[in-house]
Amino acid sequence: MSSGWTSATSASRATHRRLIGYWFRVRAFAFGDRVGYTLFLGSLTLFVCCWRIGVFINDTNTVLNALVAVELGHLHIETARYGSLGSPGTHLVDGEVYGRNYGQVVLALPVLLALRGLTAVVYPSIAIAAGWSLLLLALARSLGSVFDRPRAGAVGGSLLALVAFGVGVATATPIADDRLPILALQVCTMLVTAFAVVLVYRLVTARASQRAGVAAAVAYAAVLPTGFWATIPKRHALTTALLFASLYLLHRARESDRTGGTDGTGPLRYRAAAYVPVGLTAWVHAPEGFLLLAGVGVADLLTARSNAPRRLAAVAVVMSLSLVPFVLTNLLVAGNPVQPPRFTPAFDGVATTTTTATTATTTTSATTTGTVGVGAVDGGAGASAPLAGGGLLALGTSVLDPVGFLDRFGDGLGVLLGDPDRVVDTFLLSEGFGAGDRNMAVLEAAPVLGVLSGAVVGLRRIGSWRALSRWWADRPRAAVDIAAIGYAFLLVLLYLPSLPLHAQITVRYLLPLYPLVLLAVVEAAAVRAVLADAWRTLLWTYAGVVFVGTQLFLAGVVLLDATLGGAVRLESHLALGIAAALAAWTLAHSFGRDSGRSLRVGAVLLGLAAAAGTAFLLLSAWWYFPYGPFALPFVPGS
Repeated sequence: MSSGWTSATSASRATHRRLIGYWFRVRAFAFGDRVGYTLFLGSLTLFVCCWRIGVFINDTNTVLNALVAVELGHLHIETARYGSLGSPGTHLVDGEVYGRNYGQVVLALPVLLALRGLTAVVYPSIAIAAGWSLLLLALARSLGSVFDRPRAGAVGGSLLALVAFGVGVATATPIADDRLPILALQVCTMLVTAFAVVLVYRLVTARASQRAGVAAAVAYAAVLPTGFWATIPKRHALTTALLFASLYLLHRARESDRTGGTDGTGPLRYRAAAYVPVGLTAWVHAPEGFLLLAGVGVADLLTARSNAPRRLAAVAVVMSLSLVPFVLTNLLVAGNPVQPPRFTPAFDGVATTTTTATTATTTTSATTTGTVGVGAVDGGAGASAPLAGGGLLALGTSVLDPVGFLDRFGDGLGVLLGDPDRVVDTFLLSEGFGAGDRNMAVLEAAPVLGVLSGAVVGLRRIGSWRALSRWWADRPRAAVDIAAIGYAFLLVLLYLPSLPLHAQITVRYLLPLYPLVLLAVVEAAAVRAVLADAWRTLLWTYAGVVFVGTQLFLAGVVLLDATLGGAVRLESHLALGIAAALAAWTLAHSFGRDSGRSLRVGAVLLGLAAAAGTAFLLLSAWWYFPYGPFALPFVPGS
């Protein structure tokens, strides 16, 4: 009996060791290291604290209806369970109403099915409380491991998780079953954004240093508007994550070119994988899929060790396979493999018992059984349009017409060079109008980008053939830089003819631009110096402003009885002032020397700029846009 017991114990320990080994391999593949895993958990923790259950912008209703339709086994929308059949983004093909963003919809489907199964045995609010508690436990244990305090992390995390679960259960409020599709889309967006945080960390760590990688990842999650959109299920968070997946894989491909074997199997594998996000992005939003193909494709061809036909054929096969979902969806909806649902005739009918919808080409009838209220439709942000002034519907026909598609970029270049007022309104200082008084320009939403003023000096310093030769010799860096610059430039040209929008909040159509510019920010000489020698000052400034300054700002606007739009405009102007000061310091530092006092001043300004972005994230969730109840009822502002 003793022998049998010993044998069973040994087998159990062996199984446990194997499971641990599997987990370490999975963690290394997905997150890189313990720090990447911790950043993933920390990002999710932050996003859940800001999570409101509801529809922020009303064209999300279209995606929700499409998700319910796909769950039922078809692509067309039979009934409008959210909003109406005439919600922005619905389309009419052969008498059937369709949604859009089917790549996003299909990605959320497994999450929805998992929620259906989970809530069959436990209330949704209890499930969220349990998930939140487990997330806190995992984060505490991971932090303990990173800081070599595993016991403290395990004990402290267990106590914190128990308290959080108890409070969550005590304050839980009922969540109706018709909210599950909303939960699925939001959970999916949060997970995707948290994984994008890891990709940014791994990419910047490989290009610069681990400290820079951590700083960039934290900025992605909590400083840039990417964190603001993490709980709002728009396509922008997903396409941004796919962009960084492609950039990271491209970097790995060039790195493998430099260190891989002579057969090139490793480099070719990463090189081909870098094109998988192209097809997935096209499935979500076809024009941005083209941008990603153009940016990554040009960078890849220019920096590859070899463009032999065999290698290009392998890349073409992988990218073709990634386009299969996109092509199949287009065939099922439009009967055309290159015409996405978004570019079929728009449907603007009204959801009534019997609705007659008329478009420029089709007249049909659609029957609905009513709608389900889902909280505030737009949270005061106003209705959303794909693009104003002709917009993406017009662009949709151009996707099938190469000349018309190129004309779109020509229009963008014309605005960039010939309409300074719109450029300033988009990038520097937003002029509020109506609901647009809650809009921010790019620099207002991310004052840390003020560092880029040093690029003027940087151009002088790298403008030698020797410096350019060193940059070109570093093929991983050159590849990512070329792809990022090309994508960013085309993205601006694509959307600039229709910007600014009435309800864009943080210029959401340019959301990928923020982290792309962040790559340059964290690698700027001034920022590198601060991260190396004055990081404690940076952290203390950031923490003080976030935990104290945010509350003082909120108390001030309450005492002044400021309107919601007035509060946002005040925060925008403060952010712009910080960005201007940061830009001035960057220029002064670039011309001067790395004195300790200069670095401390820069650390304070960087901390202020980063804290301004985090303050907007927290105030938006807790006060500015109360479009639905919090997923965690005990969060401040509930």
